Amino acid sequence: MIDLEKYVKLYNIKVFNFIDFKKKFSKKLNKLLNGFDCNTNDDEYKYFLTENACTFSNLNLAVTYIVFDTKEEVILSYFTLSASTIEVTNSEKKKISSDIPFSYIPALLIGKLSANNNEDYEKLGTITIQIIFALVEELKEKIGFRVLSVDADLDASPTIIEFYKKFNFIYNRKKYFDSSKNELDIPDSGTITMYIDVEKIV
Repeated sequence: MIDLEKYVKLYNIKVFNFIDFKKKFSKKLNKLLNGFDCNTNDDEYKYFLTENACTFSNLNLAVTYIVFDTKEEVILSYFTLSASTIEVTNSEKKKISSDIPFSYIPALLIGKLSANNNEDYEKLGTITIQIIFALVEELKEKIGFRVLSVDADLDASPTIIEFYKKFNFIYNRKKYFDSSKNELDIPDSGTITMYIDVEKIV
């Protein structure tokens, strides 16, 4: 079990969903959002935070969570969570559970994740993933999903695949297995679907 409170106390952080963050910091919301400098190769992630996060939350398309430094009053990172599914091979399914009767597995999707470029990016990424894992522990008791999936964006960060591998995310073989070569054929650009069985999160 991941102790979310440990990170809150150790790093002076608080995790808000976007709507609550907007209400609490309404008078300086634009300043806080615009002060977030994404550590990516494009502006898509900052644009989403400043322009789309609120709309997506209001429409229940994706909930944006903000990791906020309460001492320095700066956004450290943010991520989005939404419902999804992934299709898996029979061998993948057996590794998850042989009792699952279908090939489309209910998933919780990390659609976007970005950390502040002005902070320790590597440490922030690790903290943010641990926060997500803690939320998964809470949510899986309330709604049904078996895997945590992610769209790892190579265009935004060329090293993102290795980052997720550190936390035991694996490639979706159904999507990337090339039967003619009998091996995985992973693109070198775009978004790459990876996942982890939530029962294997420690």
